[in-house]
Amino acid sequence: MSGISSLQMSREEKAAGEAARLLYICDFPPSNLAGGTILVSRLLQDYPSDQITVLASSRYSRVSPQEGRLACDHIAFPTTRGWGRWGLGRVKNAIDWLMVPVLVLFCARIIRRRRIQLMLSVVHDRFFIAAAIASWLTSVPLVLIVHDDWIHRQQRTIPSLKPAFTILFRFAIRRAAHIYSVSAGMQELVRDICERESELQLPAIAPFAAEEMADVTPPDLVKKPVSILYAGGIVENAETLIRLIQKSSLEHYGVPTCSLDLYLPLTKAQFLKMGWAHDLINFRGWVSNMELRRALCRADILFLPASFAKEEAAVVIAGFPTKTADYMASGRPILVFGPEYSSLVRYARQYEFAEVVTEPGDDALAKGLRAIVSSPTRRAELVSRAFSVLSANHDIFKQRREFRRRAAELALTQGS
Repeated sequence: MSGISSLQMSREEKAAGEAARLLYICDFPPSNLAGGTILVSRLLQDYPSDQITVLASSRYSRVSPQEGRLACDHIAFPTTRGWGRWGLGRVKNAIDWLMVPVLVLFCARIIRRRRIQLMLSVVHDRFFIAAAIASWLTSVPLVLIVHDDWIHRQQRTIPSLKPAFTILFRFAIRRAAHIYSVSAGMQELVRDICERESELQLPAIAPFAAEEMADVTPPDLVKKPVSILYAGGIVENAETLIRLIQKSSLEHYGVPTCSLDLYLPLTKAQFLKMGWAHDLINFRGWVSNMELRRALCRADILFLPASFAKEEAAVVIAGFPTKTADYMASGRPILVFGPEYSSLVRYARQYEFAEVVTEPGDDALAKGLRAIVSSPTRRAELVSRAFSVLSANHDIFKQRREFRRRAAELALTQGS
């Protein structure tokens, strides 16, 4: 027994001190673009650049910003733009699917030439499927990260192809040596569909620097008008807040005049077309991560909605907004607005780091805002709880250490 224990300790020590040669294969490269890209960018930010290769699609490599890119070799596999009029988009997507076997062979070639010990992918579009097949062919372990991207993709798939997509998803999950799920809801989904257990890995972030927190207003003060900030994708119930501000309805609920800063991936023309323009609604567009962090620290309230729409239920149950960790780190009170079944709502209720509103409509949202604005004690309590939860569950340094250890252990297992 002592010999086995010594061997195990030797393996653990070796794993802790080495970084496995890693191939990240996914449709998108890690960057500051959206949820999945940000997750991986933060996770691999301090991974040795000479030990990692990124293999991504030419489509997403073109549109992904340089901010958040890893300082390592990037290889762009040729793909179409994936869209077009008069059915051309479907033709292009069909071509990309037909190229998956070529991608598998290309991936296997990189594995052999670069002596790759481990693959990492995000369940997104097609590249994770190629990664699973390449893992099967080469016996190189595969680590998969599962978040709500794959649910969005499945919903947009032609109905007749959805069963095939589910089969491919199940194959990839069962082939994976290790699985990370972005929420408890996603863990349940992976368990139900694939009969596999996965490790919970919530969105994480490093604490904000002192200079970033310099503009943070003490919890007992709010500006006039009260500054609310929302950053992320378009969520349909965000319109509830916009309507309350546009119609000056909040004052009827005892809430002072509020302004809203929107950090959305839209053009100015798209924003105006949505009919959201107003003197108290400021469209900020999509900005750098540093600029967004400073803006978060200056706001009075951070708005975090999850859709009430029935057609979005699957995403809401299993998804988890990456920006939640950024919100927590900013030292500002958070208001979560979404249905009871939302993974985000369940998490916020469990850890009590946000004011939670689960009923759609003007009345419920206005009362939630009033609970924050009218009580300095409540604001301070929410901020304190958010810092505690951030430290316990969203520590990017801890996630990096544990991932590197896991990666090295899997590489050693593959090499033994």
